[in-house]
Amino acid sequence: MHIKNDRTYEQALASLTLSERLTAVGFVVSIIGAILGIMIINRSLVSSMDQLAAGATSVAVGDRDHQIEIQIPRELTSVADAFNLMTKRICEQEDALEHLARTDGLTGLYNRREFDRILAEELQRAERYGRPVSLIIGDIDHFKNFNDTYGHQAGDEALRAIAHTLTENLRDTDKACRFGGEEFVVVLPECAAETARQVAERTRLAVEASVLHLDGEQTAKLTISLGVATSPDNGETPKILFKSADSALYKSKEHGRNRVMSAV
Repeated sequence: MHIKNDRTYEQALASLTLSERLTAVGFVVSIIGAILGIMIINRSLVSSMDQLAAGATSVAVGDRDHQIEIQIPRELTSVADAFNLMTKRICEQEDALEHLARTDGLTGLYNRREFDRILAEELQRAERYGRPVSLIIGDIDHFKNFNDTYGHQAGDEALRAIAHTLTENLRDTDKACRFGGEEFVVVLPECAAETARQVAERTRLAVEASVLHLDGEQTAKLTISLGVATSPDNGETPKILFKSADSALYKSKEHGRNRVMSAV
């Protein structure tokens, strides 16, 4: 009986020792797992923070389209989403400001500053590829008398109507601009002299045929005089080409207005 009790004790002691060892091993494994988990999370956190920092730097140097993709941790995912939304809003606001800077507020056409850039750019391209560029300058006839008769609000409506007529008679590649006051200019890339004259004549006829409906039951009609010049024959620089088209416009007015004249 004594021997049997000793054996039972020894077996229980061995079982206890094994249990303690397994517990110790489990504890060590848990610690190692925790350390590895912390390291992985820390690495993910550092990587996510680096992405946020890199994104902020990219936006700061002008890359407004930069987007950040972060999966973990969840808190930084929300930060990344907010960052991406912020850059999107910045892009939208900058696009709107750029549009305002390039266009005329009344007519929606390109403004004088943008016209200067477009004409210079198209002439450079034309010289590079040996293509013609035409320029049309139009001036509304007797516009001061129109304003004196119907008022400046009606004058604004007239300018908008002329701008709409211009764009309706142009190709997608042509650029219509409000040069100032009642004067408009159109840049026609890869357009020869005769074709440009036809475009100007079509525009003149459209303006002449249109009827402006003013306040109440009042109606009014307008006409426009136009001058056409083509590069390289009438000038290879913006200044000379513009002067040629302007001289042709002056001849249109000299010959009775409401007509198209081409530079020689």
